Amino acid sequence: MELALQKHIAEKLELEVVPGMSEEAFIFMIQQRVKFLLDTDKDLLFSHLYRLDIDAAKINAVLRLTHLIKPEEGLALLIFERQVERFRTKQKFKQDPIEGWDSW
Repeated sequence: MELALQKHIAEKLELEVVPGMSEEAFIFMIQQRVKFLLDTDKDLLFSHLYRLDIDAAKINAVLRLTHLIKPEEGLALLIFERQVERFRTKQKFKQDPIEGWDSW
């Protein structure tokens, strides 16, 4: 897993960056954070999901399929996939700083 990608996701989720961590281990770390929030502060979790721009239909599908997948596992995958998508989009459309913008 790219360190820049890991840092991007970790920053958004308030997780600790562990260089060289596998994708599976990183998703598990996200899962543990989701599980903690499910148990302690669901409102904050759903606020995070909203701010991360995760499709509500996908969230609802994960929450309906609890007989197939644990909610924290499904939500962690949604978070990871969305953050990867956002990171790739930012890289693809990255713009150089606008000259003179800092002088305002």
